[in-house]
Amino acid sequence: MHNAYVVNDSSDRSHLLLFTNLDDARDLFSLVTMALFLNVFDERTYGLSSETHRDDAEVLERCYDAYDLNAIPVIERHHHCYTRGLALDLLVWFFENYSFCSAEFEDADVDAYAAVFIPFAVHIGRQILKYKRAAEGHGHTSFSSFEQVRHQVQSALFSLKFARDAWIEDKADEDERVHQEKADDDEEDDDDGDDGSDPSDLYWDMDDYGISRREIPEERQASDNFFEDGKTNADERFFRRLSSQFKLEDIGKSLCSKI
Repeated sequence: MHNAYVVNDSSDRSHLLLFTNLDDARDLFSLVTMALFLNVFDERTYGLSSETHRDDAEVLERCYDAYDLNAIPVIERHHHCYTRGLALDLLVWFFENYSFCSAEFEDADVDAYAAVFIPFAVHIGRQILKYKRAAEGHGHTSFSSFEQVRHQVQSALFSLKFARDAWIEDKADEDERVHQEKADDDEEDDDDGDDGSDPSDLYWDMDDYGISRREIPEERQASDNFFEDGKTNADERFFRRLSSQFKLEDIGKSLCSKI
């Protein structure tokens, strides 16, 4: 996708999105979000490393907590970051070539990254956590815990500009809805903060916007390091300590920097 759109040297274009409607934009956002959550979806993210020479499981657990040292091989972690960087650069290209307008104010060119994509990605992240919590509530346990998944989702999202604020705002809106429903219904308290929505529903409504191709594309903001651009906050901690082979004396400092 990046090669076809950004580099413009694909010989097979029959599978490409035309971006003539919001469904195409939603498909692209879904692809980018899948790349964003590569670490979240990889079950090895939640396992202890087998690449180090440490025999002490307690030490490995401490390194996992402090450095995100997990069971994903280093080279594959590079690949995850690079893929994520490509996806984010593709997203930049998209906003440089296509504009979003508000359905209410048709001539207004909105900041689609902040107003559309970030809320979309935050919604997906929060639905992942609702799904995980619902599964655990029904007795379906797995290799990962809810808190581990939450940490990875936030590590991925909070590496993006505006995402932390969007997360906090979305959670506040949800908490207010839950509070209002409890006040109206006087139903049994729901301690997990679930708003009653279907956690398997990943749909996010974009119908308040329109999309059109820019007559003159914005100036290209080219990236020259997809690997660096694709690091999540957890990746930053991991690669920062990789060169020092995850020295235990640095653990306290790393734990203080966790989300």
